[in-house]
Amino acid sequence: MWESDPFPAWNSLNAVHTERELKDCEDLLRRVESKPLTEEQARAVICFDNRVQVVASAGSGKTSTMVAKAAYAIHRGFVAPERIVLLAFNKQAAEELKERAAESFKRLGMDEVAVEASTFHALGLRIIGKATGEKPDIPDWATDTVGGLRKLTEVVDQLKDKSPVFRTQWDLFRFVFGKDLPAFGLPGAADVWDAQGNAFVRTAQGESVKSQEEAMIANWLFYNGVEYVYEGDYKYRTATEEHRQYKPDFYFPSVDLYHEHFALNAQGQPPAHFENYLQGVQWKRQLHREKGTSLFETTSYGLRSGTDLQRLETELTSRGVLLDPNPDREIPQGGQKPMESVELIGLVRTFISHAKSNCLTVPMMRQRLDAMRDETFKYRHCLFLDIASPILDAWDAALAAEGGIDFEDMLNLAAEHLESCRYEAPYEMVMADEFQDASRARARLCRAMVQKPGRFLFAVGDDWQSINRFAGSVRIFVFEAVS
Repeated sequence: MWESDPFPAWNSLNAVHTERELKDCEDLLRRVESKPLTEEQARAVICFDNRVQVVASAGSGKTSTMVAKAAYAIHRGFVAPERIVLLAFNKQAAEELKERAAESFKRLGMDEVAVEASTFHALGLRIIGKATGEKPDIPDWATDTVGGLRKLTEVVDQLKDKSPVFRTQWDLFRFVFGKDLPAFGLPGAADVWDAQGNAFVRTAQGESVKSQEEAMIANWLFYNGVEYVYEGDYKYRTATEEHRQYKPDFYFPSVDLYHEHFALNAQGQPPAHFENYLQGVQWKRQLHREKGTSLFETTSYGLRSGTDLQRLETELTSRGVLLDPNPDREIPQGGQKPMESVELIGLVRTFISHAKSNCLTVPMMRQRLDAMRDETFKYRHCLFLDIASPILDAWDAALAAEGGIDFEDMLNLAAEHLESCRYEAPYEMVMADEFQDASRARARLCRAMVQKPGRFLFAVGDDWQSINRFAGSVRIFVFEAVS
């Protein structure tokens, strides 16, 4: 019977084993910390599967459990002290782990016992040094947050000085495309509300428009110095007993051109909950035909795919409008300021960390973008990669000029040495603290250290405490099944 369904038998044996261990190791579990471990902590300590993940809230004793598990493994003879490493996110946390472990061992009369506590940074460098005979250099600016942003600022300024195309792409992105668009048909974040509770988005020129899409168009016009009127009265009276005067979305007085932006997808259909919307679209088109006024149309799909702003530029310039791109144009009082350069630099720094942590090259990312649907605002992602790509190249060139690598490169290189067996880590038990802040590169390094049979990975963390997304933290736990 157990051969066809072994899980009940295993569960029964595990339950018996757990109760026996809790009893046999009661003295250790009671004295290892300044106060006895709770039952949950004790069970986490004696659970010795090859991969164990502990998720617990702040202040619940995750570090105590980690230190107690090291003491338990040594006490039971599962792992020798020198084959255990405790990994922390930063140097201060590693020192605290080392001190906590020493105090716990002393309480248990294990004064001569010590385990290694290290940061991922120090461990990765040590692995590369052992594997190659030469420890790499990581410039301070490649690990320090403030230093990294300062270095990227220098890189961006140099690129803007060298390339007018890059300068234009940089300014256009932060001025027009700094904010993402909500999913088609869904309301975005509002800046202001009227007395009836209707939400509006503020533009650079100061209007309150009905959607983020309209705000993006208005900001593009303002950035390019195009005179426009938002929702001014149509030149012909249309008001009736039941309907107010028609107010087109945009009007360009210098060329007598009206512009309507319609919430339509690639198939020319509005969101399902927009009742009678198509009738309004058809009425506006018919009205302009009857009155002989010029109408230019954009749609949600056209804006998200990137085609409509290009069409708008062509339409305006063909009518004699001279575009004057100027990111430093004075924002009137009440206008929405564009994304600051320092904010975009911070976004690029996070992007570099994530891209490198995931071993993604620019061609790989472009391939992923090609597979995206246009309606997901693919155009914005492409624009961002267009500015991030030369920055990434310049970042790597700056590293190479100093004969160094950055933190993500170092973690992945260390993992590669382990995965290819060019070096074998001396650890049989790897214990990682604050694992909710682990990037994929850190998780990859942990996995590489325990890839051989008979090795153990124990990680503690709490997703609600994730604070290091800027450094590539993916806010997920990365585990693989026991082989």
